[in-house]
Amino acid sequence: MPNVETKEIQYYSYDFVFSMVSHTLQNWGASLNFAELETQVLLEADLQEVPSHGIKMLSQIAQGIQSEILEPTAQPKLIKNQGACSIIDCNNGLGRASSMYAIDLAVNNAKKYGIGLCVARNTTHWGRAHAYAARAAKQECIALCATNALPSMTLGNAHSAILGNNPIGFAVPDQNSECPITLDMAMSQSSVGKVVTAKRDGQKVPDNWGIDEQGNRTTDPNKILDGAVLPMAGYKGESLAVMLEYLTAILAEGRTGIDLGVDGQKGVDANSSKTFIAIHVPTITSLNSFTSASTQFTAQLNHYAPAFRLPGSRGWQAQQRNNLNVPIHTETVFALQKIGINLMCDS
Repeated sequence: MPNVETKEIQYYSYDFVFSMVSHTLQNWGASLNFAELETQVLLEADLQEVPSHGIKMLSQIAQGIQSEILEPTAQPKLIKNQGACSIIDCNNGLGRASSMYAIDLAVNNAKKYGIGLCVARNTTHWGRAHAYAARAAKQECIALCATNALPSMTLGNAHSAILGNNPIGFAVPDQNSECPITLDMAMSQSSVGKVVTAKRDGQKVPDNWGIDEQGNRTTDPNKILDGAVLPMAGYKGESLAVMLEYLTAILAEGRTGIDLGVDGQKGVDANSSKTFIAIHVPTITSLNSFTSASTQFTAQLNHYAPAFRLPGSRGWQAQQRNNLNVPIHTETVFALQKIGINLMCDS
């Protein structure tokens, strides 16, 4: 049985959980490669202690398949490839695996042309932007990844969810090639996932995270989930969310967040659009020069602001600390049992 640190969190062998999840995805129709890519991204979130985007989301994948808005057998189709730019249609397949495919295509274009772009149509939820930006950075690229999403964030004087909080991932190579400097953030003051986690734990949240259905600020995560999250930094966050619709949905000839909200399923985000941009550092300067300058800059930051934490560092530290022992909340363990994944058989 797994080691138990608290009543709520249990630790399971990475290889055991990976096998269970990937086999389940294959049983649902996914190819071996896509099942493993999907599982890799899910478990990375748990190892980095972001459980809202970990394997708890398998329940939503299962619901999406059952309601036939997510097609587990779908593979991305290349629509157009011109120079450094590629367009693919993901046919609402597995969102994480499809996004891995897309960022690899952008990286391959970048290695050929110096900069690479992949625009993805008809995608589903990608989990964390972190995974794709970091994947590119590990391949000597600076990366920017963006998506639009189902409405969850208010803007202007509206009292309801209008647009998605449209998260981005931004990463650069580092001297520690396995832990690139990686920013992952939504355009809202808090991600919806953090609100969900607070609800699970019975905790209140800061009063600038969201509003209730009447448009009033609230510290109750249940009321925020029925209402909307607030944009970060007011008009700055909402303006960025709007601009990201142009970079994703409108560029991909897809549905904007407003359109996605008509019949969308939370946690699946079918028919969303994504854009992946990669810049191949060695095309411009030597990788050693780049990472050396980066290290010097980090030292300057630490000198002037000792408490400053580089983007992504907390997650990498958590992953190293967990050392292939996946922390999973008991609520998630029980939820997985309902879709045929029994982690309690680990021994």
